[in-house]
Amino acid sequence: MRTTALNVLSFAAAAMFGCSPQLRAIPADAQHLIRHGRGLMAHQDDITVSAVHVPYPPIAAEREYLAFAVSMQNSGRGPVVIDPNRMRLALVAGNERMERAPIAPDDLIRAYQAAVAHDSPVYAQVIEPELVGYVRCGHRGRPCYGRTCYVYRPYYYYPGHYGYYHDVFNDAYRWRQETASFLARLLRPQMVLRDTVLDGFVVFGQRAEKGDRYVLTVPVQIPAPGSEAVTQPVTLPPGRDLAFEFHYLAK
Repeated sequence: MRTTALNVLSFAAAAMFGCSPQLRAIPADAQHLIRHGRGLMAHQDDITVSAVHVPYPPIAAEREYLAFAVSMQNSGRGPVVIDPNRMRLALVAGNERMERAPIAPDDLIRAYQAAVAHDSPVYAQVIEPELVGYVRCGHRGRPCYGRTCYVYRPYYYYPGHYGYYHDVFNDAYRWRQETASFLARLLRPQMVLRDTVLDGFVVFGQRAEKGDRYVLTVPVQIPAPGSEAVTQPVTLPPGRDLAFEFHYLAK
């Protein structure tokens, strides 16, 4: 099981410190750069939408995914509908473009659950803090031999492998929790009520290469007056679409 934990940790480190190209947002008219140039915000008909590139989504060690954090604020007079299945990410080359639909959230969740069930150890948490290291106190660069400052912190481990519990299993456990949190926030079709903010992640099976140009399209449906109420799962009522387009360049 030690090998498994090391693989999980390597998986996390590869995603965190890899050399994946970063998407830089290209603002159009009436759009604003946000999140240090990784995202854009736009406003139409009392609807505000933002889309921010997630540099290292915690779902893969390689560069095979592009993920975005999408937020929407409904300041209109009634509910609107957002459906991530209708979003598209287009790879643009000159006058040509190739559009991709997002990966279904359930597919990502099933893949993660299968990996955890077959490859990851079962972690135990030590509730009470335990001694995991110490440092010597010094004064003006000189060691203080009279006392030792002990560092206490909780940790996670796999039972039976106490020699590796902190450096390997603690980081691997936290990586697994981060992945679970990301998957729990995948965006799904839903109605957004008036004066409500909705946000979540959308993932596309696209490998980014430097110099690539992308256009992310986020449609928002405004139901026609007098149309039937939107129910879950979402069935789109008659109405009109607002299309928000966000441009990015991989650097």
